[in-house]
Amino acid sequence: MWPWEKIADEWHSMENQLQIESFWTFTNPNPDASRYEFSRMTFLFEMLLRCEKDGDGAFVNVSAQLSRNKHYLFERCLSIMMDQEIKTLPFLRCNSPLDELTDDEFGLPIAPHEITRGMFAL
Repeated sequence: MWPWEKIADEWHSMENQLQIESFWTFTNPNPDASRYEFSRMTFLFEMLLRCEKDGDGAFVNVSAQLSRNKHYLFERCLSIMMDQEIKTLPFLRCNSPLDELTDDEFGLPIAPHEITRGMFAL
């Protein structure tokens, strides 16, 4: 199995789990929000972004960002996914460099023509 197939399988599994109504309503405090109609995976990205800190060390107010820009989640995640130079996992405190984590997890280095470093990091 290729690394991107493993990622696709994991993504599909997460989306399937989020489609179980009892799990979805237990996990999400606002399960009926219209922003989750297209994809419930949006909720996971939103939760990741809620862990992000600004330059002053304060958590980014994702709700305020979304009220100013309805495409905030997409734009913020896109900037991470397209980053070929990213060295660490965004939003999480982790002492392991991304190279070490991807080698351990996927068994081969990232191939930039197939998937970006940012996609792995996110």
